[in-house]
Amino acid sequence: MSNAPVSTAASRERVPECLYVWFNSLQGRGEPVTEAEVRQMWTEDCQMITNGQIKCTGIPGFAKHFNEIRDKLKSFKVSLPMSIRVEENNTVGVYYHIDIVMKDGTPGRVLVCAFFEVRGGKAAKMTEIAYHEGAQLQLENH
Repeated sequence: MSNAPVSTAASRERVPECLYVWFNSLQGRGEPVTEAEVRQMWTEDCQMITNGQIKCTGIPGFAKHFNEIRDKLKSFKVSLPMSIRVEENNTVGVYYHIDIVMKDGTPGRVLVCAFFEVRGGKAAKMTEIAYHEGAQLQLENH
């Protein structure tokens, strides 16, 4: 096995698509999201900023974030492939939507424009603007 660093191009190709394939796989899964899972895709100092507010920081915060989503929603699915995907240097910008259904059956859609800073093949920072149509998913800051 090679210890050669992952190329920047290969790193950008994996992020964020692999994150969202994994995220979609969480629906209906019985066991909670673990810090070990998050660590495979995010750096130790990871941060998510949504609509100008820090939503989660660090591996423990991200694990709590993903478990909160699973707890609050009946169903969710990121539409893949992304509607728009652009990259420059170590930044990947995407536009996509997430179809959601709240626990009470209320449907919604979240329109997202996000920029990922990629480091070492993992997401280090996600800065997004999210707009809700229909159901309003309110998430805690972790």
